[in-house]
Amino acid sequence: MALLDRACRNLESALKAAHLTMRDVAKLTIYVVGYSHDCAETFAATLSHYFADRARPALSLVGVQTLARPEFLVEIEALAIGASGSA
Repeated sequence: MALLDRACRNLESALKAAHLTMRDVAKLTIYVVGYSHDCAETFAATLSHYFADRARPALSLVGVQTLARPEFLVEIEALAIGASGSA
């Protein structure tokens, strides 16, 4: 899914600004407009790309009716823990 891929790239940029990487992500919550169980395999494949060198973090996929703006269809919330142990 291209939107999830873009959201993951945006997350990588935000993490980099905080001197963190995807390896520091402990938990993901992904909100998806119109989520169905048919999307799960596509999501798993996309996330595998970003977490290829480690186990994927804890994950919640949440189907929602809408997000902040009509054009937003995927939103990622991440909890990352840096080397200092702070989130």
